[in-house]
Amino acid sequence: MDDGEASGLRIPGQWVPSHGYQEIVRDGKLERVRIDTKAFVPESLPPSIADAVFGRLLPEIVHAHTLLIRLEGVIAALPSPRAFIGPMGRREVVYSSQIEHTFASVEEVATFDHDARLQLPDDPVMRKRAIDRLEVWSNQQALEHGIAKDSLPLSLRLLRDMHNILMRFNPARSRAGEFRSGQVFIGRKELGITKARFVPPPPGEVLERCLGEFERFLHPTQYPRARFDTITELAMAHYQFECIHPFEDGNGRLGRLIIPLWPFKSDVVRFPLPYVSKALADNREEYYDLLLGVSVRGDWAGWISFFARMVAISCEADLLRAARLGALYTGYLEKLASSKRTSVKTVELLDLVFDRLSVTSADVQRHLGIAQPTADEYLQRFTQAGLLREVTGGSYRRRWFASPVNDAIHGND
Repeated sequence: MDDGEASGLRIPGQWVPSHGYQEIVRDGKLERVRIDTKAFVPESLPPSIADAVFGRLLPEIVHAHTLLIRLEGVIAALPSPRAFIGPMGRREVVYSSQIEHTFASVEEVATFDHDARLQLPDDPVMRKRAIDRLEVWSNQQALEHGIAKDSLPLSLRLLRDMHNILMRFNPARSRAGEFRSGQVFIGRKELGITKARFVPPPPGEVLERCLGEFERFLHPTQYPRARFDTITELAMAHYQFECIHPFEDGNGRLGRLIIPLWPFKSDVVRFPLPYVSKALADNREEYYDLLLGVSVRGDWAGWISFFARMVAISCEADLLRAARLGALYTGYLEKLASSKRTSVKTVELLDLVFDRLSVTSADVQRHLGIAQPTADEYLQRFTQAGLLREVTGGSYRRRWFASPVNDAIHGND
């Protein structure tokens, strides 16, 4: 009897034969040998959850959903919603990457000179730091692509496009933008598939079927089905994507981008929300254990309860961040508005600074449609007001960073 049967829960899928490959040393030579294994194929969503079980979850779900809607309303009431969405998106990808042991600060990513992204240092430590910054920066670009007004609805095609952006500068590339063609596993790479913590669906027809069913779940109006609340369906969608593990690499980061993107792209909320990666990073082991628990024990209740708590924790903290960012934006708007030279372009630049946290003179010229001398004057005013500081310390490729905005989004950490 397996763990799922022993606990009285039904495992939402089946284990099927598959195989992977492992490198071993034989007679002094490194060989790649085939290893037979079992892979887990999840059932299509949504699962069947007993009314009594769902009833016990309902208070946590309602609490999380109430906070999410309250946060949406607070953001909508800000002088500029971009003052929240821009910096919080950058914070989100930083913490999402930390879960994968990729470390870079918001400032490092915001000030990253992407025009010089391929010039990696020779020193191993500095090289690792540069690669981390590049990977988190790519994560940010993938999120921005998903949010863009002219991008596709959340679909397999959009996910492939975002994966291509996420992985395109990765040294190993990892089949950027392509679904995997081989068997992958979750566990320590050096131990191989025989010691895997979990083995996702095999490639080919089975993987394609899982992905097709997942895409249909993302579009309930196009493919009618039983509906749950937003929080529960987000928990289900994130689990299913991670369980399918459709790419060779980058699944965790891309799967967490689904959480704010799906409600936004489906017009459930007006902004990309919720951002939960900091809470997940703080509870990383429980996060992984409960995702696995759905597959091996059928413990949907444990996972949905945890996910609802992570949404609630995140939204409560983000309500405070939204208040800080709104006050900060208003304060600098009033300070800059006291100048006789204030114009619509001042407000446009303020929006840009809060959105990106870091700008160059070329950014200002391009965004405002002005000449370099005028752009430099604006940067000087914003620096004198205390919003920007010059961070490059030279006369070439100078860049400015909004430290007060960075402080505001990290205030509760």
